[in-house]
Amino acid sequence: MVELQHYKCDIGRTTYEKYENGELNIRISVLVALREIYDCKYDDFFEGLVAERIDS
Repeated sequence: MVELQHYKCDIGRTTYEKYENGELNIRISVLVALREIYDCKYDDFFEGLVAERIDS
């Protein structure tokens, strides 16, 4: 979490836990920072997720 502060993403432990548990949508700025910290592709964050289809 300290590393996120270097990217001006000052979030608390509770918020981070909610991101991990899928209880809260992650802000783009945090996603960008995490990508830099973990040196990965954006696709890595979404691996295994399936979009829900909304029929109208």
